[in-house]
Amino acid sequence: MYSLDVNFLKDRGIIPEAGNKTGIKSKKANPGDMLPLVAGVAVGLLLPAAVGGLWFFVGQQTAELEQQQKSQEGRLKELTAKQEEVAKINEQISKINTETKALATVFNQIKPWSAMLQDLRDRTPPNVQIEEIEQREEKAPVAANQPKDQPSPQPLNKVFIKGIAVSFNDVNDFLLTIQRSPFFKKDETKIVSAKMQKLNVKMPADSGQGKSSGASQATVKIEWPEVVGFMIETNLSDLSATELVRELERKGDVGLVTRIRNLQEKGATQQ
Repeated sequence: MYSLDVNFLKDRGIIPEAGNKTGIKSKKANPGDMLPLVAGVAVGLLLPAAVGGLWFFVGQQTAELEQQQKSQEGRLKELTAKQEEVAKINEQISKINTETKALATVFNQIKPWSAMLQDLRDRTPPNVQIEEIEQREEKAPVAANQPKDQPSPQPLNKVFIKGIAVSFNDVNDFLLTIQRSPFFKKDETKIVSAKMQKLNVKMPADSGQGKSSGASQATVKIEWPEVVGFMIETNLSDLSATELVRELERKGDVGLVTRIRNLQEKGATQQ
């Protein structure tokens, strides 16, 4: 039988070299062809080093930031503690201011009788004698159209002055002087009653027998001429003690004036 031997290498122009049974011609290695391989190896070696260096840098920065964070947290705690302390101090100051204003309100509502009596004494004419002064607290009248939820008005501090005078003119003069007083309301000061009456004065007299005889002092009833008995009604003014401070000072009420001056220096009341 015949065998067919076809050499395709000759047709492709490839001639096998001696000793090369494959018939493929070997090429010599070119140094330029190795550059990508070297670069890839270099990159493969440098990349882990760069990543390691970057990791170390990030870790160091993180440690510093954590240290700064701890320092800032400590400072924040100190500031928070100081802020709470300041808040407590402000609360105490607010409480003191509230108490001071309340105290100033109380002092402003005070109408010292010592000053008012001195004022009445200074305004009493020579022919007028005050026998009795009475203060009564009466309910203030409520307006017909006043809402129910509105609080009731403050009670009225009525003052009744009872006395005697030589004549009706003396009573009228006394009324006018009271109306000019800053301690009382001018429009609410009026004469309630005024009439002629006998003045009876009881005076003790010595019987002349002395104490050894066991005699006691007797009373002698003397008939005096008729005088005018009167009753004047007035009401305390709405002026505060701060507004009356100069008048109080003139009337000798040093204690209240000193307290008001101290409150004015602290800003609790107006000058």
